[in-house]
Amino acid sequence: MAILETHINSNTTEFQENTHYFLELIDQLRQRVQQVQQAAVTKLCQTSQRNKLLARERIQLLCDPDTPFVELSPLAARDMYDNDAPSAAL
Repeated sequence: MAILETHINSNTTEFQENTHYFLELIDQLRQRVQQVQQAAVTKLCQTSQRNKLLARERIQLLCDPDTPFVELSPLAARDMYDNDAPSAAL
């Protein structure tokens, strides 16, 4: 594979500020995804019977160990419909 050359100077103030801002955005995204997942789990635990696996738990059991799994649109319908979108919850 060919190596791509870069002329970016990672020591500049602008680069450092952009990196810091990007890392803050990533942290904010992770927090929001975790909040949505926790809210969905809480809601399902209140309404479903015990001894049943949640969708994420079933998927985790189906996937091979150390296989990455990408959940598409985990924030779908967030802050919409008074946060009452059951089909988008998990």
